[in-house]
Amino acid sequence: MIIRTRRHPVFHSIDLVLTSLGWIAFAWLITNGIVSLLIDSPTTSFLNINPVLPALSTLSAYAMVAAINTGLLALWAQSHRRFGKLFSSPQKSAYRPSLPSPHPCVSLYGIDPLRQNELRQNRYSVIHHNATGQITRVETAS
Repeated sequence: MIIRTRRHPVFHSIDLVLTSLGWIAFAWLITNGIVSLLIDSPTTSFLNINPVLPALSTLSAYAMVAAINTGLLALWAQSHRRFGKLFSSPQKSAYRPSLPSPHPCVSLYGIDPLRQNELRQNRYSVIHHNATGQITRVETAS
């Protein structure tokens, strides 16, 4: 499930640019590393480290890009925490389903308002339902 929230266009564009740059850098680094490994011909020497060096330099470049991305993400989070209210667009309040009044519960589930209040006050309750959804038995801890 993907949850989408409204964001200010500035933050959305910053996120889009940073993500695009990250994927472009990753694609460039991986192709550069694979091409350099394919171009270098392996030698017959057992302890030759030359074929490993391009992989190590590529791996160090990956680590550097990851560190830069981590720093940018941390800076973005801090700035969003401090200045996010300035750029936030007016949003509707979050969806909060309203609790039904006691009277519909009586008709829907067969619970009278007194029993419903008793269920709300207890920390532990076990409610048994039948196949149609009606409550058949309620167990509460005292």
